[in-house]
Amino acid sequence: MSFRFDTNDKEVKYKILVYPNITFQQDLEKDSYVVVLGNIIKELSKIRNDLHWTILSPELIPSLQSDNTEQLIVPQLTYPNSMRMSFPFKEVMKVIDWKNSDYDIVYSHLPEHTGQLKNLLFNTTNISPTIIGYTHWTEFKK
Repeated sequence: MSFRFDTNDKEVKYKILVYPNITFQQDLEKDSYVVVLGNIIKELSKIRNDLHWTILSPELIPSLQSDNTEQLIVPQLTYPNSMRMSFPFKEVMKVIDWKNSDYDIVYSHLPEHTGQLKNLLFNTTNISPTIIGYTHWTEFKK
């Protein structure tokens, strides 16, 4: 299942694939990753209208719906330690439609999976995006 955005209606300069780090699946709207990502999309949309976000999500997250986002549903383990140790290779490959979609940037919120995600894209597809890793747990003053 996916919720797609038709990019034919406007020019999109950068397509960003977002890999999640969800630790509070009981209420996704309160998960810190969802809150941070929603703010990033909102603020960047104020200064750029040519970004398209493809967000891998365990289910539809209403606060992340907008005209420049789509959500691709990828089931995730609910227990955080299990989730960090189990990369959903087959599920990601099924939904990203790599033969028809290209991504310029991968924005990963789960450091444990960033290397595996890069391997998946660079070694099994024709996609070679720039990888940006981010974790809001380890922000530094500088």
